[in-house]
Amino acid sequence: MEARYGRHRAERVMDRMLQHYTHLAFIHTGTRNQAPYRRFAQEAADRLHLTYKEMVETLPRPATQEHLNLLEVLVHLETVTRS
Repeated sequence: MEARYGRHRAERVMDRMLQHYTHLAFIHTGTRNQAPYRRFAQEAADRLHLTYKEMVETLPRPATQEHLNLLEVLVHLETVTRS
């Protein structure tokens, strides 16, 4: 987003998008090697000025389309915050 709009405008857009959010949660899903994802979530919470929280949950088997949509949003958020 920064490359497209410039740093100042990108920060304003992100602030507006996140204005009603107060927490960022890392969800333990029971899969192995979650350390890199936990670290990413902690860093994102710091960068976005959100309270970091950890939760223990499991996805139902098989995952529903709703769960897959949520994962898609989370992956997109990861891509946006890394750029």
